[in-house]
Amino acid sequence: MGADASFLGAGRDPGTAGRLARARGVRETVAVRQLRVDPVSGTDGGRYGISSLVGVDGAKLRGAVGSSPAARALYDAGLTRGGSGRDIRVLASEGHTGDVLTFALHGKETRLRIVGPLPDDAANDAALGPVRGAAVARQHLLVADNRDLRAFAAADFEETALLLYGARMDTEALRSLVPRSAPGAAGGELRIRAEEQAEAADDRLIAAVTVAHTACTALAVLLALLALVLEMLLSAPARGRTTAYLRTLGLGGRAASALHLLQLLPLVLAAVAGGVALGLVLPSLLGPALDLREFTGGPVAPDRHVDVLFTAALGAGICLLVALAVGVETWLGRRRGLGAALRLGRADEH
Repeated sequence: MGADASFLGAGRDPGTAGRLARARGVRETVAVRQLRVDPVSGTDGGRYGISSLVGVDGAKLRGAVGSSPAARALYDAGLTRGGSGRDIRVLASEGHTGDVLTFALHGKETRLRIVGPLPDDAANDAALGPVRGAAVARQHLLVADNRDLRAFAAADFEETALLLYGARMDTEALRSLVPRSAPGAAGGELRIRAEEQAEAADDRLIAAVTVAHTACTALAVLLALLALVLEMLLSAPARGRTTAYLRTLGLGGRAASALHLLQLLPLVLAAVAGGVALGLVLPSLLGPALDLREFTGGPVAPDRHVDVLFTAALGAGICLLVALAVGVETWLGRRRGLGAALRLGRADEH
């Protein structure tokens, strides 16, 4: 939800929004607004496509959350310093820098000028989430600073939200400031992030998905280790015969261990390098095919993170498994006489 609390529908109830902004414990407020537009190219009149025009207080958002990708993108593009022309400057998810788009609002032509691309992390900024529904999230996204949207009336926006930031906000006090409206009434809705997170933690669907993910991961690891163990077991007799022949020529115990390690080294390198590489790139490869919004219910899919520690632990586990195999093979080779190993080799040859 992008803030410690958010008041959805702030444009429909500015009085309540003002009281929330002055509530005790509220450190900073950021207004976010959304308007659906269907612009055309100002050059050739070609249709751009239905888009979501989102306005945000870039400077305030940067002050409240310094790491906000949307605030950083607006600041880097110079949109937080106010415009001097009549065009509305926007960052666009589609299109080229310098393109001009036009759309009609109340019978008047409004011009949008794309000043730069909208980075993916800025498009997925949680601060934009409260005004972006699931359908809106699939539209082209145009982000502007609210400074450039002053000509728009509050009633022009389809969705509005007031983001509230503060580490010591009194939840009960905030609730008391929001009047209860009848079902279906056009009132605002207050959402508290701590409450939303607690509700998500108790969600059985999320728990079921977590269990399924853990089980599938454990099964995949088990199958991979089983394939590696079977490969080492099937190739163990051949390595034993080779070591037995070399021992008749004076090969020592430490040299035999080194030989076992050298024989398994190609298998280890292929398993570790291939497995680690696949583990690191798999989230990116499967990302476009997995729409996590079906589980989160939000307009923006949560970020996918590579579990580097777990992947490295699996690679280290394979190395330990191979070291154990080398030790076992060396021990078995010492217990098994040279004659038995060589006779076994001759029997296999016949």
